[in-house]
Amino acid sequence: RPFCISSAPNNNARPSSPNMPPDRRTIEETMNVEQLRAFVKVADSHTISAAASSLFVSQPSLSRSIARLERELGVSLFERGRKGCELTEAGAAFLPHARRALCELDRGLSSLLERPENALILGCTVEGLLTELLPGFIHARPDVAIDQRTVNEASAIELIQSGSIDILISADIINARDVMCVSVDGAPYALYCSAASRWARYEHLELSQLAEASFICDTSRMSRNELERCCAIAGFTPRITGLVEDFASICALMVSTDSVALMPLPQAQRIQDSRFAGQIACLPLAGPEATIPKAHLGFAYSSKRPLSNAASTFVEYARATLLRSDTEIINKIYNRSDID
Repeated sequence: RPFCISSAPNNNARPSSPNMPPDRRTIEETMNVEQLRAFVKVADSHTISAAASSLFVSQPSLSRSIARLERELGVSLFERGRKGCELTEAGAAFLPHARRALCELDRGLSSLLERPENALILGCTVEGLLTELLPGFIHARPDVAIDQRTVNEASAIELIQSGSIDILISADIINARDVMCVSVDGAPYALYCSAASRWARYEHLELSQLAEASFICDTSRMSRNELERCCAIAGFTPRITGLVEDFASICALMVSTDSVALMPLPQAQRIQDSRFAGQIACLPLAGPEATIPKAHLGFAYSSKRPLSNAASTFVEYARATLLRSDTEIINKIYNRSDID
């Protein structure tokens, strides 16, 4: 049952619509936390389908929740179009307040429900990474109770600051108030493309050779600005045809559109273990080291709360595991490619 901000709904409240000025008392008596979470999730996901999947609700249910919130507020929060849902001016103004309200609620719940020493709440913005790390950690520390949260870049910092998550694993090094971040140097990026692509006939490529390529930007590991910066160092402006964070979607687009993507070299093993084995080629980047970008990860946590033993153990385990795994996969790929 939804947790209402006020006690009981007012059955005599007048109906409202996006064209009718909101009644403050009606809003206070009917708005609930689920509506706010739905609004923020749609704003971050830009589509009803993606937001519904993240919230584990049906699309019609989520659409009704957003429509009800818009009626209660008396404004339209989103513009619906073929490309998804974009915030209106009113929606953009309301978003930071909704985030702050949810953050304060999570902070209050955290203060009431103090977590035991062996409890660990993890957030990760790097798609698929926790799937790689958690089985081994759970085997090594079966006493630790792990709660995995789906987070995005927009809400990650507030979740750390509020104590709603213990550790955030991000492709970006987070620099924010009351946040500490441990950087982990990652593997170099490689070029990935369809095995049928013209690029696949090379054993390796310099980034400067890709001036005519169409790029898919893997936003789970590299921002658009970072991709453009790396290509600028190599002497060209990339033609970016998509910003995608889902691994399977990136692979499918490479196969179907002859686009290329820069992803960390160890992703080759993940492709080999997936349904795209044999369809995607991995080409190590050659040339001056300054033109070969490297992946990195950040482990962020609140500076106001000391890391628990479980959290400290997880960070050390993750760093060692990633380093060992990346080294093994890189050596395997370079040996296979006959690159010294």
